[in-house]
Amino acid sequence: MNYVIENFQDKFNKNKNTDYFYNKFFIPFNCEYELSKLPYYENAEYFYRDFNNDNDFKLLITKIKNKKPISRRKFNMGHYYIPDLPKGKIIKYEFLPAKVEKYNLMNIPFKIKYILTYSKSVDSFSKNIYLKIGKINKLIKFLKIEFIPFNIINMKNYKLIKWIPVYFPIIQLNQFFVIDFSDFNFKNIDKKILIIFNKCI
Repeated sequence: MNYVIENFQDKFNKNKNTDYFYNKFFIPFNCEYELSKLPYYENAEYFYRDFNNDNDFKLLITKIKNKKPISRRKFNMGHYYIPDLPKGKIIKYEFLPAKVEKYNLMNIPFKIKYILTYSKSVDSFSKNIYLKIGKINKLIKFLKIEFIPFNIINMKNYKLIKWIPVYFPIIQLNQFFVIDFSDFNFKNIDKKILIIFNKCI
Protein backbone atom coordinates (compact mmCIF):
# COMPACT_ATOMS: atom_id res chain seq x y z
CA MET A 1 0.00 0.00 0.00
CA ASN A 2 1.17 3.52 -0.78
CA TYR A 3 0.11 6.04 1.85
CA VAL A 4 0.28 9.83 2.05
CA ILE A 5 -0.08 11.66 5.35
CA GLU A 6 -1.26 15.26 5.41
CA ASN A 7 -0.76 17.18 8.66
CA PHE A 8 -3.10 20.16 8.51
CA GLN A 9 -1.45 22.16 11.28
CA ASP A 10 2.20 21.56 10.37
CA LYS A 11 1.57 22.28 6.70
CA PHE A 12 0.12 25.74 7.20
CA ASN A 13 0.75 27.33 10.57
CA LYS A 14 4.24 28.66 9.76
CA ASN A 15 3.59 29.94 6.25
CA LYS A 16 2.01 33.38 5.82
CA ASN A 17 1.15 32.52 2.20
CA THR A 18 -1.32 29.85 3.33
CA ASP A 19 -3.43 31.91 5.75
CA TYR A 20 -6.33 31.88 3.30
CA PHE A 21 -6.48 28.07 3.17
CA TYR A 22 -5.69 27.60 6.85
CA ASN A 23 -8.45 29.90 8.08
CA LYS A 24 -11.01 28.26 5.82
CA PHE A 25 -9.83 24.77 6.88
CA PHE A 26 -8.95 23.85 3.29
CA ILE A 27 -6.09 21.67 2.10
CA PRO A 28 -5.31 22.57 -1.53
CA PHE A 29 -4.02 20.10 -4.12
CA ASN A 30 -2.50 20.68 -7.56
CA CYS A 31 -2.36 24.34 -6.61
CA GLU A 32 -0.46 26.91 -8.67
CA TYR A 33 -1.04 29.96 -6.47
CA GLU A 34 0.38 31.33 -3.27
CA LEU A 35 -1.77 33.90 -1.53
CA SER A 36 -0.25 36.79 0.40
CA LYS A 37 -2.46 38.36 3.04
CA LEU A 38 -2.49 42.16 2.77
CA PRO A 39 -4.13 44.52 5.27
CA TYR A 40 -6.66 46.96 3.84
CA TYR A 41 -6.96 50.21 5.79
CA GLU A 42 -9.91 52.42 6.55
CA ASN A 43 -8.37 55.33 4.65
CA ALA A 44 -6.78 53.35 1.81
CA GLU A 45 -5.88 55.21 -1.39
CA TYR A 46 -7.59 52.60 -3.56
CA PHE A 47 -10.81 50.59 -3.63
CA TYR A 48 -10.91 47.17 -1.95
CA ARG A 49 -10.35 44.19 -4.26
CA ASP A 50 -12.57 41.23 -3.36
CA PHE A 51 -10.80 37.91 -3.96
CA ASN A 52 -14.12 36.19 -4.73
CA ASN A 53 -15.17 38.72 -7.34
CA ASP A 54 -13.94 37.82 -10.85
CA ASN A 55 -13.20 41.40 -11.88
CA ASP A 56 -11.39 42.15 -8.62
CA PHE A 57 -9.50 38.87 -8.89
CA LYS A 58 -8.04 40.06 -12.20
CA LEU A 59 -6.94 43.28 -10.49
CA LEU A 60 -5.26 41.25 -7.74
CA ILE A 61 -3.49 39.00 -10.27
CA THR A 62 -2.18 42.01 -12.18
CA LYS A 63 -1.57 44.04 -9.00
CA ILE A 64 -3.66 46.90 -10.34
CA LYS A 65 -5.22 49.30 -7.86
CA ASN A 66 -8.18 51.52 -8.73
CA LYS A 67 -7.48 54.81 -6.99
CA LYS A 68 -10.22 56.54 -5.03
CA PRO A 69 -11.09 60.16 -5.73
CA ILE A 70 -9.59 62.63 -3.23
CA SER A 71 -11.55 64.61 -0.68
CA ARG A 72 -10.60 66.89 2.21
CA ARG A 73 -13.75 66.08 4.18
CA LYS A 74 -13.44 63.43 6.87
CA PHE A 75 -17.03 62.18 6.49
CA ASN A 76 -16.22 61.10 2.90
CA MET A 77 -13.73 58.51 4.13
CA GLY A 78 -14.35 55.12 2.50
CA HIS A 79 -15.61 56.34 -0.85
CA TYR A 80 -12.83 58.90 -1.03
CA TYR A 81 -9.20 59.03 0.01
CA ILE A 82 -8.46 61.70 2.62
CA PRO A 83 -4.74 62.58 2.22
CA ASP A 84 -4.70 64.78 5.33
CA LEU A 85 -5.64 61.82 7.57
CA PRO A 86 -3.64 58.71 8.56
CA LYS A 87 -4.47 55.39 6.91
CA GLY A 88 -6.53 54.39 9.95
CA LYS A 89 -7.39 50.95 11.26
CA ILE A 90 -7.35 47.67 9.35
CA ILE A 91 -10.92 46.94 8.26
CA LYS A 92 -10.38 44.00 5.86
CA TYR A 93 -7.72 41.85 4.27
CA GLU A 94 -6.93 41.28 0.60
CA PHE A 95 -5.43 38.07 -0.70
CA LEU A 96 -2.88 38.70 -3.42
CA PRO A 97 -2.41 35.63 -5.68
CA ALA A 98 0.98 34.87 -7.19
CA LYS A 99 1.53 32.07 -9.70
CA VAL A 100 4.08 29.47 -8.59
CA GLU A 101 5.09 25.99 -9.63
CA LYS A 102 2.30 23.57 -8.78
CA TYR A 103 2.57 22.10 -5.31
CA ASN A 104 0.88 19.42 -3.20
CA LEU A 105 0.40 17.30 -6.30
CA MET A 106 -2.18 14.53 -6.24
CA ASN A 107 -2.72 13.36 -9.82
CA ILE A 108 -3.38 9.67 -9.25
CA PRO A 109 -6.49 7.92 -7.90
CA PHE A 110 -6.73 7.87 -4.12
CA LYS A 111 -9.02 7.09 -1.20
CA ILE A 112 -9.15 8.74 2.19
CA LYS A 113 -8.42 5.85 4.52
CA TYR A 114 -9.00 7.62 7.83
CA ILE A 115 -8.59 10.88 9.71
CA LEU A 116 -6.98 11.40 13.12
CA THR A 117 -7.97 14.33 15.34
CA TYR A 118 -6.91 15.45 18.80
CA SER A 119 -9.79 16.62 20.96
CA LYS A 120 -10.97 17.04 24.52
CA SER A 121 -14.24 15.29 23.74
CA VAL A 122 -16.27 13.67 20.98
CA ASP A 123 -18.80 16.33 20.16
CA SER A 124 -20.46 14.53 17.26
CA PHE A 125 -20.85 11.02 15.91
CA SER A 126 -20.83 12.09 12.30
CA LYS A 127 -18.81 14.70 10.41
CA ASN A 128 -18.44 15.51 6.73
CA ILE A 129 -15.61 16.60 4.50
CA TYR A 130 -16.15 18.13 1.09
CA LEU A 131 -14.07 18.00 -2.05
CA LYS A 132 -14.39 21.24 -3.95
CA ILE A 133 -13.28 22.00 -7.49
CA GLY A 134 -13.19 25.04 -9.75
CA LYS A 135 -11.13 28.21 -9.76
CA ILE A 136 -9.23 29.16 -6.64
CA ASN A 137 -11.67 31.99 -5.98
CA LYS A 138 -14.81 30.15 -7.15
CA LEU A 139 -15.05 26.67 -5.64
CA ILE A 140 -18.07 24.38 -5.87
CA LYS A 141 -18.82 21.21 -3.93
CA PHE A 142 -17.97 18.10 -5.91
CA LEU A 143 -18.17 15.30 -3.34
CA LYS A 144 -19.23 14.84 0.29
CA ILE A 145 -17.82 12.04 2.44
CA GLU A 146 -19.27 11.24 5.85
CA PHE A 147 -16.97 10.12 8.67
CA ILE A 148 -17.73 8.42 11.98
CA PRO A 149 -15.49 7.90 15.05
CA PHE A 150 -14.12 4.37 14.89
CA ASN A 151 -11.60 4.35 17.73
CA ILE A 152 -11.02 6.69 20.68
CA ILE A 153 -7.82 6.61 22.73
CA ASN A 154 -7.73 8.52 26.01
CA MET A 155 -4.45 10.45 26.36
CA LYS A 156 -3.28 12.65 29.23
CA ASN A 157 -4.93 15.91 28.16
CA TYR A 158 -6.98 14.95 25.12
CA LYS A 159 -8.52 12.14 23.12
CA LEU A 160 -7.02 10.74 19.95
CA ILE A 161 -9.95 10.00 17.65
CA LYS A 162 -9.77 7.90 14.52
CA TRP A 163 -12.48 8.77 12.00
CA ILE A 164 -13.29 6.39 9.17
CA PRO A 165 -15.43 7.12 6.11
CA VAL A 166 -18.84 5.52 5.82
CA TYR A 167 -17.82 4.59 2.27
CA PHE A 168 -14.53 4.74 0.37
CA PRO A 169 -14.95 6.50 -2.96
CA ILE A 170 -11.99 6.45 -5.33
CA ILE A 171 -11.11 10.05 -6.18
CA GLN A 172 -9.26 10.99 -9.35
CA LEU A 173 -8.85 14.67 -10.10
CA ASN A 174 -6.13 16.04 -12.40
CA GLN A 175 -7.00 19.63 -11.60
CA PHE A 176 -6.91 22.06 -8.71
CA PHE A 177 -9.11 21.00 -5.81
CA VAL A 178 -9.38 21.43 -2.07
CA ILE A 179 -10.52 19.23 0.78
CA ASP A 180 -12.73 21.20 3.14
CA PHE A 181 -12.57 20.10 6.80
CA SER A 182 -14.60 22.98 8.25
CA ASP A 183 -17.28 20.58 9.54
CA PHE A 184 -14.77 19.32 12.12
CA ASN A 185 -14.78 21.36 15.30
CA PHE A 186 -11.39 23.04 14.99
CA LYS A 187 -11.90 25.22 18.06
CA ASN A 188 -12.11 22.02 20.04
CA ILE A 189 -9.12 20.27 18.47
CA ASP A 190 -6.93 23.34 17.92
CA LYS A 191 -6.64 22.57 14.19
CA LYS A 192 -4.62 19.39 14.83
CA ILE A 193 -5.60 16.87 12.20
CA LEU A 194 -3.90 14.09 10.24
CA ILE A 195 -5.36 12.74 7.01
CA ILE A 196 -4.24 9.34 5.75
CA PHE A 197 -4.63 8.79 2.00
CA ASN A 198 -4.37 5.45 0.27
CA LYS A 199 -3.07 5.81 -3.31
CA CYS A 200 -4.96 3.48 -5.63
CA ILE A 201 -2.20 2.48 -8.05
